[in-house]
Amino acid sequence: MSLETLANAVRGWRWLLPLAAQSLFARRARHDPTKQTHLILAIADHFEPDDGGVSSEVARARVAHWVREYPLSFGEFRDADGRPPRHTFFYPIETYNPDDLDALAGLCRRGFGEVEIHLHHDHDTPENLRTRLLDASRVLSERHGLLARDRVTGAVVYAFVHGNWALNNARADGRWCGVNDEIRVLLATGC
Repeated sequence: MSLETLANAVRGWRWLLPLAAQSLFARRARHDPTKQTHLILAIADHFEPDDGGVSSEVARARVAHWVREYPLSFGEFRDADGRPPRHTFFYPIETYNPDDLDALAGLCRRGFGEVEIHLHHDHDTPENLRTRLLDASRVLSERHGLLARDRVTGAVVYAFVHGNWALNNARADGRWCGVNDEIRVLLATGC
């Protein structure tokens, strides 16, 4: 784990822990033992098998490890609907590898996860971003059987994680995005 990754994790826990404690104490005050308690834990995994500039062999081994070990680690657990815990893999579309997505799609078909869109980009334009997102959603949906569909329109829909913490060109130095109206582009492409 890099120092930057660790720092980002600490920043995340800074708000998560107080929120969880507040929720726990509020819930305890009005607890009714006859009612079920539902816990939803969402962690946006910037799933980057080639992180750190590793070889393609190491990256493929990381994917294989997830596909093999996740069901072994969590297969015995079930939610109230009988489903196992599902991991959301926000896969970086700029490093697309069809073998990775085929392996993750198999894991998802077994009920253990879903794949969504993750993107690192810099000095981008709204037009280029739109093209990249539509191409990625088409490939993930048509080639790999991933992503959800809108229940009314049938259009492909997706969740999105921006790489480098720069959604909507939010960094003060203007790096790692370039698109000031990125949220509008995301909404228009199915996010």
